[in-house]
Amino acid sequence: MQNGYNFQKKIVIIDNDFVIRQVIKSFLVRVFKNVELYSSENGVEGLGLVISTNPDLVIIDVTLPKYSGRELIEYLVSNPRFNDMTVIVLNDGAKHLDLPDEYIKLDKKDPYFLHKLIKSVGIRLKLDDLGEGFADKLRLYFGSRAIKLADRAGKAIEKAEGAR
Repeated sequence: MQNGYNFQKKIVIIDNDFVIRQVIKSFLVRVFKNVELYSSENGVEGLGLVISTNPDLVIIDVTLPKYSGRELIEYLVSNPRFNDMTVIVLNDGAKHLDLPDEYIKLDKKDPYFLHKLIKSVGIRLKLDDLGEGFADKLRLYFGSRAIKLADRAGKAIEKAEGAR
């Protein structure tokens, strides 16, 4: 809070994978001190959060239950109320996603997924001067292996779910 005004940026994370949501939240609050986070595991609750909180940025997984990520994205694109909102779309290697040019698409299978996500959030919301020192900042907060371990954990969970 500065001069009685709250300058926190609001971010809504919508992903049905609990581990992914928690890892993203953990990274965001450690790297950026001025964020207010909301999260949901499905598209219906996620849309409710987007409408009620009017966030600066939304992170949406394309594979959601109840109201798919694709349907949620279509709703956001078609509603002028959300034109100024930054949207980051997470996918699992989907080749074709018809997204507006200003939407950011990130592949959760990319080994540098979390690095790219944090950097995209910082740049789009102007939360920090990330510049050249961004990788060093992540290493400072999480250690050089933490990012790789988080990505490996996500892949192990995905593999275990696929074996069911």
